[in-house]
Amino acid sequence: MPVDLTNRKLYIDSTNKLGITPQEVSLCLQDYRVDTNGNVDVGMMCSSPKLEEGKWSGHKPIRFNKWTKLTDDEFKGMSTDASQGIFYGIQFPAGTSAALNSSIFEIHSAKFTYLPPRGIAYNEPFRLDDFDGYHHYAEPNPVARFNKEEDGTLLGYRDDLKDENGKGGLQNIRVHYRDTNDTGVDLVAIYATLDNTEITDDMLSRTYPCILVSDADNTFNYFTALEYDDNGDVAPRPLKMNGEIAEADKWSVRFTKPLLSNNNVGDVQRSPFQTDMKGLKASIFLLESISTAGPLLSGNIQVGTNFGTHWIDVSDGLAASSRAIVVPDDNGVTLNLREYRLYRYFIPSKVSQGVSAFIVNMELRNESDETSVKSATLEVTLTTSNGNALTKTLTSSTSLLPSARFTWTELGGYVGNPGTTETVTVSVKTTIEGLSHTVTEQFNVAIS
Repeated sequence: MPVDLTNRKLYIDSTNKLGITPQEVSLCLQDYRVDTNGNVDVGMMCSSPKLEEGKWSGHKPIRFNKWTKLTDDEFKGMSTDASQGIFYGIQFPAGTSAALNSSIFEIHSAKFTYLPPRGIAYNEPFRLDDFDGYHHYAEPNPVARFNKEEDGTLLGYRDDLKDENGKGGLQNIRVHYRDTNDTGVDLVAIYATLDNTEITDDMLSRTYPCILVSDADNTFNYFTALEYDDNGDVAPRPLKMNGEIAEADKWSVRFTKPLLSNNNVGDVQRSPFQTDMKGLKASIFLLESISTAGPLLSGNIQVGTNFGTHWIDVSDGLAASSRAIVVPDDNGVTLNLREYRLYRYFIPSKVSQGVSAFIVNMELRNESDETSVKSATLEVTLTTSNGNALTKTLTSSTSLLPSARFTWTELGGYVGNPGTTETVTVSVKTTIEGLSHTVTEQFNVAIS
């Protein structure tokens, strides 16, 4: 079967081109544009806007002056493409060669643009063969993803301002590097080629995932190495260490790291993120250290042993002399930092049987000496042993301990028989000023 619509992969039998039809290609791309005669032609398929979603596939329609099937090397592009920053039919952003030539904060605006073929008028023939091996969901290597909110923004917590799970900073950042990437474009290989080097374990052992944080106008710009959780040992680490590739979802960053200024090397300042900061943006990139002491910034400013333990100030637009690799997609993401933490939350303390109802009593738990009263929204969910569940929403303050009443009727009928014990599960979600904390407990309630 040449088309796998579930995974949106397309296969062509290289010995029998009759095994694939234009209709099947259009189904794979889900692009139903037609010409004046109602047909879907090869040119339309090879220039489909849907191909932007699959641009990281190593095989796809590209601009190449050849009518016959391309070789794997030819899919990398024509000989003149590399000088223009075009690889695998993708226009790489300006200044993103292996040695980053532009200011490091321009990583935020770096774009990777797919360039589909435009036809014979441009010496760019449309080839159905270009779809041989096309993979719509291919990813670049490496790939980096922030753990974003539902609206696509980032919500960061300083270490002293933790989320409901007791975590500070940004957690569960995904940085995934693979030794082999059969379907996608290998960014590290491209940058290595540009810098006339080879991908070796030594190179990867000096290449660190980093995060750049700036304000909206690039007035201040700071970067630091991400930290990796190795079974509780949290520290910066390269993509590969002792021959082992780092796992994907164990990266994080702390906002309480002190600031190291390039203008005053060695002066340790307080973190630049001590107060609530709005309208920030963040990007992930890779930085290869050219010495064991850490990466260099332009002007031979040695970050040295402070690399990874401090925020580095690059607000003056200094470029990195070390090799910097822009990781596509999650760059320039909006970041908001919280200036407060959830100091208090409610937990279910007792469930008792009232007249034809369960009564859920709650108590207040504090995580600090904070005593001011703030309004709280409580979502109390009670689930009986037969699976019936009901949620009630309450509004309370820290000066009043709330309770919630769940009647038998609301729960779908009488629960339990007199003299028996009913097991109920109660979940309380406390929300104060937009921060939430959820606690779930089980109770055995005597039915009288």
